[in-house]
Amino acid sequence: MQYDTRSCDGWGSFCGFGGRPKEDMRGQEAALVGPSNGHGAASETIRNGFFSFMDTEPDEFEPLRSRLAPVKITDLSARRFMKAAKDDVELAATNYKAMLEWRGRSGVDRPLPSLPKAAAASLDAFYRPRILDGLDLEGRPVLYNNFGAVDWPEMQEAGVTLEMVARRHATTMEMLMARIDSTADPMKGHLLMIDVGDASAWKFLRALDLWKTVTAIGDTYYPESLGKLIIVRCPTFADGLIGIIKGFLDDSTKEKMEFASGDPGPVLTANLPLSTRIPTDIAIGPWPAAREIL
Repeated sequence: MQYDTRSCDGWGSFCGFGGRPKEDMRGQEAALVGPSNGHGAASETIRNGFFSFMDTEPDEFEPLRSRLAPVKITDLSARRFMKAAKDDVELAATNYKAMLEWRGRSGVDRPLPSLPKAAAASLDAFYRPRILDGLDLEGRPVLYNNFGAVDWPEMQEAGVTLEMVARRHATTMEMLMARIDSTADPMKGHLLMIDVGDASAWKFLRALDLWKTVTAIGDTYYPESLGKLIIVRCPTFADGLIGIIKGFLDDSTKEKMEFASGDPGPVLTANLPLSTRIPTDIAIGPWPAAREIL
């Protein structure tokens, strides 16, 4: 397998190797190297060598970069993959290369293909993850996904395939990662709100392959992008549903989960600023205090 030596971190940036600039050290250099003393080129050579030594600091991700070479990786992606691999360089490198291979297979870097009208309409009706405007109270982007609305058998009748769902989810993740990377602290990730209020146990079970597919995309190919996960409007059979959901999530994601039944209003106000514009066509709707703004 030949890898593109350009960076392919998933959200379009390119990166290189090398250290990062340190604070200006010319005052210290002058004291150590001293004036020219008439030696001209020799003194200049000493100065240049000193600057070259002092203007960089050790690269904490050099072991990973060496393992990946000639494939390149940004500091931010290196930090994410190393954290997800619990600082195991070999595992982080393997996972990063797997991500690049997946990007090539999935076509996520290419324009979206046109879909048959019936399939496109079904996707819009049943699987439409939404990135909300603004950030949560922790400074993270917010992704809302209504798992409860999904009717997988009906989607299949309309010609929707798992591949189509995966591509839509990956496209959403690409936009989400661009939002995350533009925040003050990208390592905080995003807040994911999964709405299961309209779910039934039977409907959810029939869509199990779909849920496994989309959650695997986030866990595997966009590591450490999740900051917090809240399951909202949990139904009466929540215990069984929660057990099913936890069954196909990794341990890191499970540790970030919270559950809320009933009115989503308290969850929204505890996590989102009142200025957040929640679309009126999604199930959680705007909380009363925010209706005047919408």
